[in-house]
Amino acid sequence: MNILFNGLDSDMFDNVINWSTTKEIWDTVQTICEGTEQVRENKMQLLIQQYEHFHFKSGESLNDTFSRFQKLLNGLKLYGRVYQVKDSNLKFLKALPKEWKPMTISLRNTQEYKDFTLERLYGTLKTYEQDEEIEKVQKKTGSFALVASVEKAEDMKEEVAEATPSQSACEGRAESRKCKEKVIEESEPSNQEEMDELDDI
Repeated sequence: MNILFNGLDSDMFDNVINWSTTKEIWDTVQTICEGTEQVRENKMQLLIQQYEHFHFKSGESLNDTFSRFQKLLNGLKLYGRVYQVKDSNLKFLKALPKEWKPMTISLRNTQEYKDFTLERLYGTLKTYEQDEEIEKVQKKTGSFALVASVEKAEDMKEEVAEATPSQSACEGRAESRKCKEKVIEESEPSNQEEMDELDDI
């Protein structure tokens, strides 16, 4: 009895100070902390409903879902409701969103999940999640490299195009040379004209 008294805070001690037996003290503490038998039964039924309708919530991470499920199982165990490991594991797998479907189907087909503890099941799923993240990063990096290569090739094409005279530019230069030659021909007197001028003198 003294052990019970030593473990109680002052408020709880005031509630049991008049009891003379350990059972009376324990029953009083249990009723105050957990409620009456009817209250405990109601709490257990509420937890059972939460278990039966357990599902992944939008925006949750795998860790969040696991922690919430683990807390629910612990609460049920506190009220004497314990599920077989294979059943609780299957419930957790079914609760995961559709992006987990390939992994959950694989585990269910091989029946491996039946022999896992919930912690081991979580560890397996966590490894899968990390592998998926690594693959996404690698794909993203590869896409960036491909885009960079294409842009570099396009830049090289532009540089070559700028360094190579276009057809119109070449035609323009040829026409310019023809004009110059024509001007020179027109500006030079013919031999016949020079002879005529000499005869006049």
